[in-house]
Amino acid sequence: MRFAVLTCAVLGMLAFVAYAPAHADPKYWESGKNTWKDAKKGDWAEYGMDLGNGVRYEVTSTADGKITYKHVMKDKEGKVLSDREVAREWQKCPLFGKLPHKIAVQWSEADYKIGEQVLKCDVATWVAGTSQMGVWYCDKVPCGGVVKQVLDGKDTVWLKAFKTKELGEAKADDKPIEPAAKSKLPRFYQAEGNYYIHKITRAETVTYIKRSVIGVNPDSTTTSAVACDAEGVPASGARVSEAAVTEKEWLDTYAKPEREGETVKTAAGEFKCAVYKSKSGARDIEEWVFDGLPVKRVITEGDKITTLEVVKYEMKE
Repeated sequence: MRFAVLTCAVLGMLAFVAYAPAHADPKYWESGKNTWKDAKKGDWAEYGMDLGNGVRYEVTSTADGKITYKHVMKDKEGKVLSDREVAREWQKCPLFGKLPHKIAVQWSEADYKIGEQVLKCDVATWVAGTSQMGVWYCDKVPCGGVVKQVLDGKDTVWLKAFKTKELGEAKADDKPIEPAAKSKLPRFYQAEGNYYIHKITRAETVTYIKRSVIGVNPDSTTTSAVACDAEGVPASGARVSEAAVTEKEWLDTYAKPEREGETVKTAAGEFKCAVYKSKSGARDIEEWVFDGLPVKRVITEGDKITTLEVVKYEMKE
């Protein structure tokens, strides 16, 4: 299996993600609706943020056609930074995650576990510039319905706790602060944020694809891939795919090189590579690999030759 060019099924990046039918049609969220519309006194929701701070919304009244809620901001030490009460029409109440207006959005469905509750979520993802973004929604979550925001595979805002009359109170375990998982895969797959851009040449046609590491676990790494330009800017409307690379799959594919220490030069630099040869159907494949980075790949099928070369990359120590 050649992980840089084959698109795999989308896999969850976190242990609590499992695909399941969602309660709300995605069009519900596309039209700008949210659960503030059905707010009830006593509803509340708390969120954590990647900088360590947090926010809580609590509905105190729904009289006179307006939602009155308390908005409390805390720093990472739990100190209250802001505590105010606001009254607004439901359409003007704040919503953590908003959808882009002029960018294609892809929809999927997933579960989010919080305490003993399993929330059925609508998941929106899109590409903005060089970043992959996403918002999770659930119509059982009060004060808007946002479950979390994601940027390049990392949660930036997430639901920590909530309470409604229907579901009662639910609270997530605090996210532990721990060292990043150490992958058993080669160096390229060991750090989130690593990426490479392949220039793909077929006859007179040249295209580019960017693959990025977005999740690291001891026995597997999740990567994303998107069609882009030479600088890594995604093509308009390009679809982002995800793939999981496991230690077993890597060893099955790259167990024994044909040659080692062979120097290859590309636009990205000079590399001392291990060389692998294989067949896939009628295709003969030769690859030059440096610490897991697929520096060059030549695919020959009859008289047709496709060449992939790294033109830009980042690989952390």
